[in-house]
Amino acid sequence: MPQTPVDVDLYGRRLVICSNREPYTVTPTDEGYEYEATVGGLVSAMIPIMRATGGLWVSWAGGDPDERNQLPTTQEIPGSPPYFTQRRVFLSSEEVDNYYYGFANQTLWPLCHYFLEMANFQKQHWEAYKQVNRKFADALMEEVDTAEDLLWLQDYHMALVGGMLKDRNPEISSGIFWHIPFPYADFFRFIPWRVELLEGLLGNDVIGFHTEQYCVNFGRAVESILGYEFNSDTLEINVNGRDVTLLPRAIGVNFEYFNGIGGSDETEQKARQLKQELNANNLILGVDRLDYTKGIKQRLLTLEQFFKMYPEYLEEVSFLQIAVPSRQNVPAYQAMKEEIDYHVGRINGKFSREGWVPIHYFFHGLPQEELIAYYRAADVALITPIRDGMNLIAKEFAAARPDESGTLILGELAGAAIEFPDLVDINPFDIESGARAIKAAIEMPEEQKQRTMRQMRRQVRKKDLKWWIEENLKQLRELE
Repeated sequence: MPQTPVDVDLYGRRLVICSNREPYTVTPTDEGYEYEATVGGLVSAMIPIMRATGGLWVSWAGGDPDERNQLPTTQEIPGSPPYFTQRRVFLSSEEVDNYYYGFANQTLWPLCHYFLEMANFQKQHWEAYKQVNRKFADALMEEVDTAEDLLWLQDYHMALVGGMLKDRNPEISSGIFWHIPFPYADFFRFIPWRVELLEGLLGNDVIGFHTEQYCVNFGRAVESILGYEFNSDTLEINVNGRDVTLLPRAIGVNFEYFNGIGGSDETEQKARQLKQELNANNLILGVDRLDYTKGIKQRLLTLEQFFKMYPEYLEEVSFLQIAVPSRQNVPAYQAMKEEIDYHVGRINGKFSREGWVPIHYFFHGLPQEELIAYYRAADVALITPIRDGMNLIAKEFAAARPDESGTLILGELAGAAIEFPDLVDINPFDIESGARAIKAAIEMPEEQKQRTMRQMRRQVRKKDLKWWIEENLKQLRELE
């Protein structure tokens, strides 16, 4: 079942999205084309509005360049009208290696998550990043009507595009949403090309972040590195007489979709079957991309400590970690997977009993409806990233629990933690405290569980995907 359309009023304007990831992978067949939505928070967030309103989505063609380059440059995505159009930007293998696997994921990603030791500052990566951003800007220049279109860039892959567009045509107005944390100014200074990156971002008229702290971090970086005036009260930056607005709006989820699927009889039946198959009286669930920012290793060590401290829960509590493969071409990710595999095997070897293992580990993605069944099967969700811009898994888990059952343990370093102050939250590096938090979550009285989940769901429903989109697009509409 696809996510339901999100009804957003664009006042007759066309929405143009520009992102690295394409919304649909399109495969030629004998009958035509096969369409499959790609996996990722951004795509799942934006497809509903594109299906509801039509528009244009500009993105990298993805996949193997020799195969993908045979596809048409533009293609309508079929479905219930209005349709939307997907425009591809074609990249060479070398560009993908240096722009995507290089600068985006070995420089910006680790540095913005405060993993300086993982950051790689190579000039060839930076040059490729500029070149690819220029390709996206070229494609947009061919497509965008300055009077009719709402142009919304997405994420750290597109940091230079707004500035490139503004340089070519000052009449072009655009916004960008930065989906990852923005670090403190002194940390951002480590990037040799910090000036060009900040100037590129300031080519946009609206820059969205998940939290006000990220807005302030960006404003202070601009103020200290570029010397532009930053008003921390209004969250505005004066760029040579032009005001750039910083907008703190945490992304939400399609609440009605998760709530509806989560409450269906079919999902409830699947959830019961899953618990039986896993032989879990109490099921703790972790869901993440396999990434060093997600704290999976620390989570496994916390589970190990839990069973050491509370052996009475052996054969009573099981942990399931779903790890979605990610960036497998990057050496740091390959090494991380080996380390995770090692700890899963070691802990299971220590605590397993006949017919029961403490940790189940799935290294693959799941269709969303199937994942919702796991949300319903879990008694506790353990979401403890080392650093996360927001974390939609926490919100999806709450939205999928219409019976108001279940408990969420949320790492205090996730952006979502600011929205849920009443939750059990932990520092992912405090292993013993985390073990105690797991015990407290399992033993929490049902009335307290329901009260906490009810509050969470109220927040997730109020600031859902539709709210997030409307808040951002309202700022773009006002740029006329």
